[in-house]
Amino acid sequence: MARPLLSINTPARMLLLGLASVLLTGCSTPDVILWTPDSSSIIYSDDAGRLIRYDLKRKARKIIVADTKTDTPWPAISKDGKKLAVANITTSEVKGSREAKHKLQLIFYDSLSGEKLSETKVHEYTTNLGEPAQRTTEDRQEEAALNWSGPPDKVLVVGGSGRWIYDLEKDNFIPIQGYPFPIYNRPVRPDGKGFLAFFPTKDGDSFVFYDWNGWETSIGKWKAKQDEQILHCVWKKNIYQMSTTHRVVSIDTENRKITERQVKPNFLASSGELMVAFPFAGSDSQLCVFRQSKKDGGSRYHVEIQRPLLKQRKVVVTIQGFHIISSLFPSPDNKLVAIRCSDKGILVINAEGEIVANIAR
Repeated sequence: MARPLLSINTPARMLLLGLASVLLTGCSTPDVILWTPDSSSIIYSDDAGRLIRYDLKRKARKIIVADTKTDTPWPAISKDGKKLAVANITTSEVKGSREAKHKLQLIFYDSLSGEKLSETKVHEYTTNLGEPAQRTTEDRQEEAALNWSGPPDKVLVVGGSGRWIYDLEKDNFIPIQGYPFPIYNRPVRPDGKGFLAFFPTKDGDSFVFYDWNGWETSIGKWKAKQDEQILHCVWKKNIYQMSTTHRVVSIDTENRKITERQVKPNFLASSGELMVAFPFAGSDSQLCVFRQSKKDGGSRYHVEIQRPLLKQRKVVVTIQGFHIISSLFPSPDNKLVAIRCSDKGILVINAEGEIVANIAR
């Protein structure tokens, strides 16, 4: 049986979903797919809690960690690709108490051999439950989501009712309030000086920028329209740019402002609603995903490669389980896209519309 994906109420799910007003669809979200820096391999966790490496050139699958003994749907890979990190987060509650006690520990592995390299000490902290606990639980394992794409001594950690910057040199956790921005698993600014985060609110999403000491700088607020979809996101130096079905939104992390302009997406119309339009690097091709409603109330998704300037299109595959843009993980060179879907496992697609890897669940 498949391991349940992230619960809608956990902070880790918020990391996966990103903008609550745009991406919150009421269904489960996929686990992360990590890329090695040279775009030659992907690393992912499976339903049994294993860490698996798939070499795209050799078409070879290797279990590198048989059991991390954690619940880390989003492990992290270091920027140089040599190490992996997972988190063990547990929660204990006493019936009638309004306080929860948590334990947090990071474990590090070699990304090729799976050898356990080190682990942090166990850090303990408490949170306020608001309401009295309904039952007594001891060391209940919590889901965790990590990102290690910034400095080599800093890891972002989300889970167990908290968000932190972990400092490897000092072995301490710096608490933060915002949720690191998740789309494509690229919250860190290209110059490495910090990362984009947000606070979901009823009247929009407040964006902030964090440095690696936990200092938060407010940028501004943006609210998605009811039928608006995020099609593509990209860092352009200090500006994080979101292309949606209505406009292009530029989040300037240096000058602390949000601007937008009305731009119509460039794509060839298809049956269904456009959900994603990812442009491949070094090509005039883009990967598009269209949602088509079914009579039973469900949806199917058509994955296409399009060349709008040439008015060319190619249907690659139709999938049942897809979760909008949070399902896509482009390679570092942006020449491949990995998609995690519930009915077909992991698909890796290139700009020609070829499925270069089809990894079953």
